[in-house]
Amino acid sequence: TFFIPAFAVILGVSSANINWVLAVIPGTLILLVNISYGVKHQNLNRLHQYYLMSGKQSKISAFRKVTSFEIIPYFIAGFKIALSYIIVIVTVMEYMQMGNKTGLGTLVYTEMEQLNYKRVYSVIIIVGLIGYVLNQSF
Repeated sequence: TFFIPAFAVILGVSSANINWVLAVIPGTLILLVNISYGVKHQNLNRLHQYYLMSGKQSKISAFRKVTSFEIIPYFIAGFKIALSYIIVIVTVMEYMQMGNKTGLGTLVYTEMEQLNYKRVYSVIIIVGLIGYVLNQSF
């Protein structure tokens, strides 16, 4: 969590890339936690069988042949969670007028200033549908 304010200070709040930097850092942490959980809970019998049948003791080849396939469900679950989280963060940061000024969050902000609540709710529904479609596509 230290890196989030550090990147905001380094890049500046008005930088166009600050939204994505501040959104990708927590998303990466979510993904890393899920991958480490998958590595921790892999089937050790398969790994042991690989070592016995292949005769190789290389951890890199064992990771490539066994562990990488064992962590795929954990990776996909983490990716879905991180993707939803990133969409929310980017939209909220655009709403707060940080970084990019041409997103759906900025549209919500400008429409709220003009008291056009039908359009505000429609944009919020569109953001929700984008998140739902992206989440279901994986």
